[in-house]
Amino acid sequence: METVNLIGIDIGGTKINACRIESNKIANQVLVQTPAKEPEEVVLKSLSDSVEKLINKDVKGIGVGVPGMVDPEHGIVKQVQNIPSWKEVPLKKYLENKFQIPVFVNNDANCFAAGEKYFGYGKKFHHFLGITLGTGLGGGIIIHDSLYNGLSTGAGEVGYLPYKDSIFEHYCSSQFFSHFYQTTGLAVHKRVIQGDKDAQKIMDEFGFHLGELIKNICTILAPEAIIFGGSISKSFHSFEKSMMENVQTFSFPSVIKNLKIIPSNINDIAVLGAAALYYDSL
Repeated sequence: METVNLIGIDIGGTKINACRIESNKIANQVLVQTPAKEPEEVVLKSLSDSVEKLINKDVKGIGVGVPGMVDPEHGIVKQVQNIPSWKEVPLKKYLENKFQIPVFVNNDANCFAAGEKYFGYGKKFHHFLGITLGTGLGGGIIIHDSLYNGLSTGAGEVGYLPYKDSIFEHYCSSQFFSHFYQTTGLAVHKRVIQGDKDAQKIMDEFGFHLGELIKNICTILAPEAIIFGGSISKSFHSFEKSMMENVQTFSFPSVIKNLKIIPSNINDIAVLGAAALYYDSL
């Protein structure tokens, strides 16, 4: 893969993180507060101002990741969590008209999967899922080395699969810790490191639920690998044992025999993943 200079942008409910990427590394970064409560055009202006500070003649494309539903073909953002004014935003058209280079837009979980494919552990696999464990539970699917979007980037939204009395997101994200134990995953992980057995039981329970999710995924896709990202993935070793014990009960041992389940090791995967949309388009 020939590397080119790109701009990757991660739009969050609180911050817009924009970076210029050269030789597959972040060369420059602009981080600003997201004017989330402002009208659509104010958010767009903040976004384009960030790009203005990064772009140069060598930049070949711009990739944007958003926490919401997207029409990736036309680059239309249909809705974004925590930015109420963004209902039907032609983001691709807006940025291409302004900067005259190709622009690619997708949701943040798909960007994570693409980032792993082109910059991370995903290089080793042809078929895998990238799953983000954070405030919510998102997923992106790579099939035959390419991102599979489905309709309106809806593919891979494993958090909304039915589970117990609700959905998997309530049991396999930070919502599990806040709803059932009135704490955070980070706080529990710190207690585990200190040898707190009660904290380890909480992580074991969380791992069990993740194991159930993985078995559901294997039933549908039977991937080569599952790569975890998001804040909770940094606690991977606290829940790995119980998760894997549950996964081993899957009905088809041949499917999980060679399945790799690993946490991402890239800190800036959100913006790298957005930039990776350029490579995926090729």
